[in-house]
Amino acid sequence: VGCDAKNGGGYILTALAFGLVIVGMAYCVGNISGCHINPAVSLAVLVSGGMTFTDFVGYVVSQCLGAIAGAGTLKLIFELGDVTDMTGGYGANGLAGVNGNAGAGVIVEIVLTFIFVLTILGVTSKNAKHGSFGGLIIGLTLTLVHIFGIGLTGTSVNPARSLGPAILAGGDALNDLWVFIVGPFVGASIAAVKGGKCVDTSMGLTPLDGLIMGTRCGSIDASVVFFLCERLGMTTEEVKDIFNKKSGMAAISGVSSDFRPIVAGYNEGNERCVRALEMYAYRLAKFVASYYVPLGHVDAITFAGGVGENGPTTRKIICKELEEAIGLKLDNDANYAALGFKGADKCLISAPDSKVKVFMIATNEELMIARSAVKFVK
Repeated sequence: VGCDAKNGGGYILTALAFGLVIVGMAYCVGNISGCHINPAVSLAVLVSGGMTFTDFVGYVVSQCLGAIAGAGTLKLIFELGDVTDMTGGYGANGLAGVNGNAGAGVIVEIVLTFIFVLTILGVTSKNAKHGSFGGLIIGLTLTLVHIFGIGLTGTSVNPARSLGPAILAGGDALNDLWVFIVGPFVGASIAAVKGGKCVDTSMGLTPLDGLIMGTRCGSIDASVVFFLCERLGMTTEEVKDIFNKKSGMAAISGVSSDFRPIVAGYNEGNERCVRALEMYAYRLAKFVASYYVPLGHVDAITFAGGVGENGPTTRKIICKELEEAIGLKLDNDANYAALGFKGADKCLISAPDSKVKVFMIATNEELMIARSAVKFVK
């Protein structure tokens, strides 16, 4: 809150301030409490089996109280010392960098938190034996994600860090607070889980890797980059723009990045829409099947989110790809009745003789946060 570009600080100094504080805290209190100081990190540790739920609640309560106390201390210093707050809100996060779009803010926070938390889980793993450099790597990673995200959301990756300033600043900071709670929690949770431990994910360094998305190409032969640059004379920026904004379902279908018109085209026999859905289903089925290796077995497959909750045709095509490989059978009537936008939830959509159960479960991050808050109060 004391840094700005005009006085020689700007993004880099602000990012380093966050990162160096974590480095210092990691070696100061790391051996005492693990130095989470972040509910998203504590959630990841809980999911990976590193702490009990009771401890998790205690950590989160302490983190939130500490954040509020810290913001209060800043306010007191500013008022007593007549100091100018360069952020105008005690360092509160906001959506100005994404033009007030909450959806974009959530995506930014999910991606940044995912990178940060995955680094923490990696360098603190007892199996990896990274030694005493963990705190430094974590601090540098926090610096990195701040450099990436300060101009967009101010970079939270920490619900407690956003809570304290928002309570004191009020206004838009308080109205947008949910973005900086949901985003980091989702980012910390995205993964395949085995015995409570994170074992795999479809994403790589960025969301570009993995599944075909609305406008992203997903996993692709790296030589395609060389081909486009050498044969077609494209710059790396042009290639990046194509891979992220002009590929995926929109490019394959030639219709839209929205699955609804694509499914409509599929039902009408539009060849490109048929190809798009079949490619999407094939790629997703390959990822599901690949998780058999780290997991050893699969108890159930769950569809959630926009397409998963409201796309019975897409679910059917995906499950058809897995039918012979893992003995999965879909109950057609149950599948088409399971529509999230009509209020359906927690629906078993696999047939009785299916070797793997398949569910449609509506995603509700807000409800989970509310339930946790009630437990904190009790």
